[in-house]
Amino acid sequence: MGGLFANLVNVSNNLRAFDRAMSTVQNNVANVSTPNFVRQTQSLTAKKFDVEVGIMGGVDSGMVSSSRNRFAEQAVWRQAHLFGKTTQRKGDLQAIEPVFSVAETGGIPAALNGFFNSISQLTVSPNDATSRQLALQSASNVALSFNRAANALSEASGNTDRQLTSVVDQINRLGDRIAVLNAQRRSSFGSGRDPGADAEMHSILEELAELVDYTNIETEEGTMTILIGGQTLFVIGDRKYDVTLETDVSGARILNASGDNATSQFLGGRLNALLDYRNRLLPSYFNQLNTLASSFADRVNAGLAAGIDQSGNAPTRDLFAYDATRGAAASMTTNNLAPTELALASPSAPGGNDNAIALAALQNQATMGSLSFSGYYSQMAAGVGRDLQATVQSESTYQALLAQAKSFRHEISSVSLDEEAAKMLQFQKAYQALAQMFKTINEMTETLINVTR
Repeated sequence: MGGLFANLVNVSNNLRAFDRAMSTVQNNVANVSTPNFVRQTQSLTAKKFDVEVGIMGGVDSGMVSSSRNRFAEQAVWRQAHLFGKTTQRKGDLQAIEPVFSVAETGGIPAALNGFFNSISQLTVSPNDATSRQLALQSASNVALSFNRAANALSEASGNTDRQLTSVVDQINRLGDRIAVLNAQRRSSFGSGRDPGADAEMHSILEELAELVDYTNIETEEGTMTILIGGQTLFVIGDRKYDVTLETDVSGARILNASGDNATSQFLGGRLNALLDYRNRLLPSYFNQLNTLASSFADRVNAGLAAGIDQSGNAPTRDLFAYDATRGAAASMTTNNLAPTELALASPSAPGGNDNAIALAALQNQATMGSLSFSGYYSQMAAGVGRDLQATVQSESTYQALLAQAKSFRHEISSVSLDEEAAKMLQFQKAYQALAQMFKTINEMTETLINVTR
């Protein structure tokens, strides 16, 4: 009778083991749509079996293991860093591409063509009051077109600062969530890892990966230590160290918790793209635009200064004016000249068109190194277009690589309903067989008890 009772206890233990296995399967199925949840497996191990000495064997339940693969996760994060960077840059460049339109019907190209066309008309009728007034108006249009382009770049810079503020805030908020989860994981580490908390942690890390590149170190107690930019301590245990944004006319900087400039450490994610756009690309575009604006204004002013006006006098005021400290493109304006003040004649031929001819020739001269004004603008616009096209191609590549990395991760660690259904069927059959055995042994035990009374 003691043997039957021992068998009864053994079968009961086996039932508990299979019950745990079925519970694990049920949890997998319930979380099949939970972001970043990975398949959990209840390990079952065979007990020692030796009938001769009364060792009953059976099955025992071990630890629940996770199918999360660190290599696969890091592959996703690496591609997310790159995809986030190129997606952000594409959007930024698309926003300013219209500023550098090469269409001759609008913007700076149209304004430059309009000005030189009006000067060409004056080579034919240099003393026509209407033509002179049209030339002054076309000069004003040139100044306005440079102003608009500079204002658009300034707006892009301000928008970039706002985006940087938003991204830094998002990064810090994600750091808060990681620190809270770290505290939870550390407190429950001894009782086994919570797959729900693990899924939440990896969802946060994947979201963070699109914003900034980082290095993560998982500790023995189950917490994540995060170094953003690979060097700046961000989260360790339940402590988080905020980063802050600082902006001024010289650019944007990211400061670590100690107040040190850590900008150069960030090489991926949206943060890197925004910093590079704000600190390198936009200033480059501004410089080129200001160079064109100042060169155009200076050459036209110098050309007019060499002539005489309708009264036979040398000009006393320039046509164009700008403040170099504010930027030639943003500050360019025209002085309020009277039509008669345009110095279109040469001192040797008053009332003539010699100076108008010299001014008109500026349109096709290599005034910007080896390029004309229009050629320099076209080169500048083409540079923006090339930057955008390269970014579009990179984004497509990184998007495909990110999808491939996620697919690989899904293949090795996600929940398969078919696989879980097969496991459930297998465990149910074993459970039912053991339950029937338990019932039989229990009935035999009761019978023997009744017999011995």
